[in-house]
Amino acid sequence: MADHSLRIVVMCALLGASVAQAQQLRDPTRPPSFVVSTERAAPFAGDPGLVLQTVLISPQRRNATISGRLLYVGDSIAGMRLTEIRESAVVLRGDGRSRTLELFPAVAKRRTEVAREPEPVRKKPQDDAG
Repeated sequence: MADHSLRIVVMCALLGASVAQAQQLRDPTRPPSFVVSTERAAPFAGDPGLVLQTVLISPQRRNATISGRLLYVGDSIAGMRLTEIRESAVVLRGDGRSRTLELFPAVAKRRTEVAREPEPVRKKPQDDAG
């Protein structure tokens, strides 16, 4: 009986030590603290406080999170109706105006040309005049 109790005590001690050690481990996928920004995304310039945070498009549903609120097409926020959800933007309409909130407003898309591989250098035949 004492041998069985000793085994239980040793197992509990080992389990407690492994849990304590796991709490000290850092998440390996978390970026270093100097990379993580504590600033919030800049709000849409035309309407302070409206920030497009997420967009979800699937065969079953289409929704967006704007300033912390989950919205579907037809829902309203700040007196405007959500009329369109795109891959990286939403369109709000109201009072005869239309506004587009972008998911990444600081990122500008532009077309780039595909880089071609350089032509191989061809050597000129040498004259055998000598």
